[in-house]
Amino acid sequence: MPDNARPPAPNVKPPEEFSFIPSDWVDWKSRFSQYHMLAQLDRQSEEYQANSLLYIMGQRANQVVATLDLTAAEKKNYTRLMEALDALYKATKNTVYDRAKFFRRSQQPGEPAAEFIMDVKKLATPCEFGDLKDSLIRDIIILGIRDEALSQALVLDATLNLEKCVDRVLNAEQVSQSSPAAREGNGNGNGQEVHKVKVPFKKNQRPFQQNKQKNWKCKYCGRPEKHSKPDKCPAWNKSCKLCGKKNHFAEVCRSTKKIHEMEEGADDEGEDVEVNAVFRHRSKPRPFLGEVKSSGEIASIEDSPLLLDIEVGGLGTLEFKADSGADGPVFGREYLSQLAPVKLYKCAPLKAAGDLVLEVYGKFKAKLSWNGKSHVVWVYVMQRKQKPLLGRPTMIKFGLIDPTVYKPVKILAASSPNNPAVVPPEVEYSSVFTGKELYTPDILSRAPLPDKPADRDILLEELLIAELASANRDSWPMSTAKLQELRKAQAEDPVCQQIKTYILQGWPKQQVDLSNTLKPFHAARNDLNIQLDMICKGNQLLIPKQYQPSMLQGLHTGHLSVEKCRSRAASAVWWPSMTAQLSDFVQKCPVCLQRRKLKPEPLLPTPPASRPWEMIAMDLADCKGRKYLVVVDYFSTYPFALEMRKTTAAPIITQLENLFSMFGSPEVIRSDNGPPFNSWDFKRFCETWDITHTTSSPHFPQSNGKAEAAVKIVKEIIQRGEILTGLLAYRDAKLKIGFTPAQLFLGRHLRTTVPSLPTRLEPSWPDFPKLRTLLNERNAAAKKRFDQAKRAKELAPLQVKAQVWITDLQTYGTITGEADSPRSYYVSTGGRILRRNRRNLLDATALATRLGPYQYPPVDAEPKVTQPPPHRPTQAASTPGGTGQVIRKRRSLSPGGRGRGSRPQREIKKPGHLEDFVL
Repeated sequence: MPDNARPPAPNVKPPEEFSFIPSDWVDWKSRFSQYHMLAQLDRQSEEYQANSLLYIMGQRANQVVATLDLTAAEKKNYTRLMEALDALYKATKNTVYDRAKFFRRSQQPGEPAAEFIMDVKKLATPCEFGDLKDSLIRDIIILGIRDEALSQALVLDATLNLEKCVDRVLNAEQVSQSSPAAREGNGNGNGQEVHKVKVPFKKNQRPFQQNKQKNWKCKYCGRPEKHSKPDKCPAWNKSCKLCGKKNHFAEVCRSTKKIHEMEEGADDEGEDVEVNAVFRHRSKPRPFLGEVKSSGEIASIEDSPLLLDIEVGGLGTLEFKADSGADGPVFGREYLSQLAPVKLYKCAPLKAAGDLVLEVYGKFKAKLSWNGKSHVVWVYVMQRKQKPLLGRPTMIKFGLIDPTVYKPVKILAASSPNNPAVVPPEVEYSSVFTGKELYTPDILSRAPLPDKPADRDILLEELLIAELASANRDSWPMSTAKLQELRKAQAEDPVCQQIKTYILQGWPKQQVDLSNTLKPFHAARNDLNIQLDMICKGNQLLIPKQYQPSMLQGLHTGHLSVEKCRSRAASAVWWPSMTAQLSDFVQKCPVCLQRRKLKPEPLLPTPPASRPWEMIAMDLADCKGRKYLVVVDYFSTYPFALEMRKTTAAPIITQLENLFSMFGSPEVIRSDNGPPFNSWDFKRFCETWDITHTTSSPHFPQSNGKAEAAVKIVKEIIQRGEILTGLLAYRDAKLKIGFTPAQLFLGRHLRTTVPSLPTRLEPSWPDFPKLRTLLNERNAAAKKRFDQAKRAKELAPLQVKAQVWITDLQTYGTITGEADSPRSYYVSTGGRILRRNRRNLLDATALATRLGPYQYPPVDAEPKVTQPPPHRPTQAASTPGGTGQVIRKRRSLSPGGRGRGSRPQREIKKPGHLEDFVL
C-alpha cells in the first residue's frame, strides 16, 4: 500500500444539523471538517462534496444558498461554497465582547466543575490576553465557583497557579459528591441528566408511541404537526429558556445545561423529566411540609393519629393522614400504581414553612369521597416517597374540623402541698374545655363582662367643664371686651337665640322643618355647643351676621393669602359659608390685586416663514455710543446692522429703501411701538411699498423676540470686535438646524478669510419643505419647554368695559376693545387710550361690588379720548378766523393720570400756505 493511501471510508455518523445561528458556525464547521476527512469526501467530486455539505446542514441550507451571490457553477463547487458560507456566518471579531463574556462567566447550578473550567478556557482563547491568560483564567475560576468556602480558601493562597487551582477545585467536587449527603440528595449518582423515566406498562393501559408516524413531533417546537416552511413553525425566531439560543423551545432543547425559572418558586433548581410524553419539572429533594420537626429533623409519618380511607374520583381508594397544617391533599408518586391511569399536569414548585421548596411530580383534579361527603380538589403528586396527606380545606368539607372562633381552655391543676410554685412531675393533670361556660373571660373570650358605670361625681364634672371652658377662652385671640361685645351681639340676634334653643332642647329631625335662615346650620348641629353663654362650633365662636364684614377685614389683616386667612379663622371663629366669603373678600382686595402676579400664558410661537425675506423684524440698538438699526430675516436669521445718526422715521425709511432696493420688499415687517415705527410717515411708507406692519404690545418685548435676539447678537459682536467682519463670520456660521444664514438667505456660502474649496461657494438651496417641518418641530419643542418651565396657564379673555389694573402704570383702566395682535387690548385710563398685553392687565371688575372700608377707586365711566389711537393723524382745531389752524399742546400726563408741571406753552399759528400739510 502506498504511503499516501488511506484505508476505506468507515461508517462515520455525520454531525447533527446546523442551527443556522452565526455563533454556532465555527464549532459546526470544525465538526464537519472532521467528518469530511473521516468519510473521505475529498475523494469525491466537488459537486458531490457540495451536495453532502448542504444535505448535512439541514432543510434550510438550500434556502440560504439561494440568497448567496453565487453562480450555478460556484454553488456546485465545494471550496467556493464553503468560502461563501464562511463569509456569511463568520462573525466579526470583537475582543471587547469576548472579554465581557469571559469576565461574566460563573458556575451555574448543577454544572460540573470540569465543564465550567473547560468553558472558561474556551472563552479566554479569543480574548488576546497574552501572558496574562493563565492568571486571568485562574481568577475567573476562583470567583465563579459556587463553593464560597473553597473560593475564600483559594484566595488566601498566594502561591496558587492555574494548574494547582484546577486540581483543588476538581478534588473538592469529587470529595463532595462522594459524601453521604451528596449521595442521598442525588439519586442519580453518576451526575448525568435524566431525560426519560420508564413507567411499568399495565395491561389495561393504552399502548404508547407504538406508531411513530402518528406520534411524529416537530424537533423545533415539539408539536405533532409538520410545517411547510421553517418560518411557519411557532418556534421560529423564538429564544429557548434553557440555553438562550433561538429557533426552538425548551422542551425540545438538546443542550446539556438546564436552568429553569418557574412562575412560582423563583429559587427552584432542577431539570425536565419526560413521563408518558409529558414533560415534568423535577427539583432537588427537599423536606416536605408536615415532616419537619421543631429541631429541623425529618419526622416519620408512621405515627399518624388519624388515618382515613378516601376514594379518589373512581380511580381507587387510598389511606390518607389527616393533617390540618397542609393546604391540599398530596401523596408520593409511588401511589400512582394503586390508581387507574390519570393525566397529570405541570405544576410549579410549592413552598412550605421556612421557604422550603417542595418537589412536585404533577397534579390532577379528582373527586374525594368519604363518609357520604364529596369534594373536588387538586391532588398533588410528590416526587419523593410520601404517604397521602389530607389538607385542611378538605378536612373542613368532610366535617373533621369545626372552624369556630377561639374558645378559651381552662386547665385545672392541683397545687403542690409543700410549694405552690412547684408542680410535681409525677402528677398527671387533665385538661378541661369549658367553652361557653367560662365565667372568667380572657382577652380572646367572646363573652366579656359588661362594663358597669361608676358612680357620677357631679362636683368633679362641673370642675372639669369649668376648666375646659377656661382653657378654650384663653385660646381665643380676643380681648375680654371683644368677647362681651360678641356675647351681646348673639343675645340680640334672633337667629343665634333660636340656635341656642335648639342646642338646649334638641334639633328637629328633618332639615325641612327649619326656616331658611337656620338651614345652613343643620349640617353642623352636632358640633354646636354653648361655652361661657356663647354659641360655639367646637372651639370656634359663632359670629352673627352683622359682625361678619368686620371679622373678614380682621382676618385679612396684613393682606395674607386665602390659605393663611382660613387657618386663622379655623382656630377662632365660624359661620356658614365663611370659607367662600373669605376667598371672595381676598379676591376683591385692591391691595392684594395690585401686588398679585399673573402666571405666564402659554407660548405663541411665530409661524416660520415659507421663504427668505418674506417676513423681517427690526429694532433699534444703542452700543458704545452709536445707534444702529438692526434688521433680521425671519426665515434665515440673516442680520443687518445699519448705523444711524438719527433715529427718526425719515432716516430709517431711507435705510430701508436702500435695503429693499437690493433684496426686494418683504411682505411683513414686525417691530415694537417705538416712536419711529408708530409715526404717520412710517405707516405711509409701508402702504407705498405694499407691506403689512405688525407691532408688539408696549412693555411686552417677548412678542418681538426675533428682533430682540438679533439686537443681542449684534451687541455681542460690536463689544468683542469689528462689526463688519463679525457679521460676516456670523452669517457664514452654521445654525442648530444645520445650515448657515447665508445658505438660507442667498443659497450659497460666503467667501471669508478662512480657506475653502471653490465648490463650497457654488449655489445650493436646502430642501424647503423639510426645513419648514424641522422649524415647526423646533417651535413645538420650544413651546413645550417654556410651558412646562413657566407652568403657563391660559388667562381668561377680558370683555369690553371691564375694569382692569395696569401693572406697569400702577393705575386702573377700562377695556375699550381688542387690538389686532393676539392677547392685546386697548385700555382707557386718565383720558388716554393705551395698548397693553393681557399679561399686564389684571381683571378688577369684582372690585366694583366690594364692601367694607376698601372701596374701589373711582374710574371715569366714559373717559374722554384726548389722544387718538395709534396710526391716526392728529385732528387740528380750526381758529375762529378760519385763516389757519391752531394746534394746542396738551400737558403730558403722568402714569397716574395727573398732569405733570411744565412751562406754559404758547399757541402755534400755522401759515396759510401750509394748510394742506398734516403733521
